[in-house]
Amino acid sequence: MSMPDYPARVIFAFSARDDVRRPETRAMPLYQSHDSYLASGLGECARIHGDIRSIEYEECGHSIVRPWRTDDDAVEFCRWFKPDLLVLTEIAAPVIDGQSLLRNLHMTNMHPLVLAYLRHVLRIPIVYLCHDTSGDDFPRLERRYPMVDLYVVLDHKPYAPYTRQPEHYCHLWTPWDTRIVRDLGGDRPIDVSFSGRLEAGRYDYRQRLLDELTREGIHVWCRQGSNTGMSYMPYDEYVRVLQTSKITLNFSMSGQLKGRVFEALHCGALLMEIDGTEITRYFRPGIEYVVYRDPADLADKIRYYLAHEEERAQIAAQGHDRAVQCYGSLQWWHQIWERIRELAHDQLQDPLRFVW
Repeated sequence: MSMPDYPARVIFAFSARDDVRRPETRAMPLYQSHDSYLASGLGECARIHGDIRSIEYEECGHSIVRPWRTDDDAVEFCRWFKPDLLVLTEIAAPVIDGQSLLRNLHMTNMHPLVLAYLRHVLRIPIVYLCHDTSGDDFPRLERRYPMVDLYVVLDHKPYAPYTRQPEHYCHLWTPWDTRIVRDLGGDRPIDVSFSGRLEAGRYDYRQRLLDELTREGIHVWCRQGSNTGMSYMPYDEYVRVLQTSKITLNFSMSGQLKGRVFEALHCGALLMEIDGTEITRYFRPGIEYVVYRDPADLADKIRYYLAHEEERAQIAAQGHDRAVQCYGSLQWWHQIWERIRELAHDQLQDPLRFVW
């Protein structure tokens, strides 16, 4: 089966619809990949919304909404739309009577048998976006979704020790809409910012570092205007903070890479990131971003670069240029499609690769 040079028609299987009551949804990986596809200008896309059981697409400049009553509706839409690619991700486990259901249930809003039909009968390649992963996630996903062509690990956790088919995995940065996430070239009234989550428990280490900066006399803009923060902010506000910050902080853990790294550099801020993270696979420390070892080192470097604007602006510009040239929307989709094409000879001609 021959494949096109690029994916001109893509279907995204959503688990949640963008809702003004939930402004955080726009920052979720599947929304980001959907918006990045639109920014790439490669072609047309459609959205299958599992939570509200609807199918949405554009036709002749008009937005069309179809009901999704049963999985047959989704299958028939795929027959009609003829996508080059289906992109999906896992959804949060539903909560019943205050308890989260077990994670081994199928959780993509499309039954695995339906996905298998789309993949092996309609011959639609499937990409699965993985985020916030742990080692035991990978064999579980392979057992549940063996029809998936490519698992894209966005947080850069290691997968090789946990799978027998590493050729079906890749690490990529989190995609986003580069029409929005970009440097506006205006004033930067915020000296230092951190726009991530700070709720107690999961992110205590972030709060401790911010508390250390406070004791050093350094003010960091967070969601509430001080060194504290709320769990979420609307995505456009989040981007605006990056666009108006001289310096922005990131607190990745070892073996991890946050999407904020690329968002900050695309927005033209000077990024400061802790030493020993996966960022060095993409950017050069001291040239395109600034690395720090501990809170005292971070405080010293914040003071230095705020006092030396030309040096700050030069590193920020070099990081921005590399991000734009190498890690934009179009580059993300080209890398996805290149991997799919590499796998095409084996998978597209072997409809019985999976075993139930």
